[in-house]
Amino acid sequence: EEPEETPKNKPVIFIDAGHGGNDGGCVEDGIIEKDINLTIARLVRDKLKELDYQVVMSRSVDRYVAKEDRVRKANEVQADIYVSIHQNSSDERSVNGMEVWYDGTDTQRDSRRLALVISQQTAKSTGAVERMVRGDADFHVTGSTQMPACLVETGFLSNREERARLVSPDYQEQIASGIVQG
Repeated sequence: EEPEETPKNKPVIFIDAGHGGNDGGCVEDGIIEKDINLTIARLVRDKLKELDYQVVMSRSVDRYVAKEDRVRKANEVQADIYVSIHQNSSDERSVNGMEVWYDGTDTQRDSRRLALVISQQTAKSTGAVERMVRGDADFHVTGSTQMPACLVETGFLSNREERARLVSPDYQEQIASGIVQG
């Protein structure tokens, strides 16, 4: 999804709906991560546009986009921030809550601050357990972008109760609102 022609003084937010196409991400009880990621990403996009931000999406439909292409596109459009949306999974079925990851080795961008604010606002909006903000992300999308970047694991699909919330349109709206506030 290409950005609309807008003045450069309008902030550009890059929203990355994790996975897509033949890469479904984690799957639990027939619920596929890529679908929830895309739904939440679209909600975030719409809310940001209402606030007059320019939004560029890594994907706006169910298709595969390589992580290198996601980063290249964000860098090309000179996005002001990069937010990647995902769902988590654990062998420990009782684990729940959200985690936000960033590249803590980079001192040039303000990724830690972005991750903290998004974590706090999303936890406040949803009431989710705020597990941790992790600076030990070893993800291409957080380490190779030129702007502040974070990866949000909005919840654990492996936890039955949290999975039920994550597929709820009302809860997805709350997640999107929290990310936008952050």
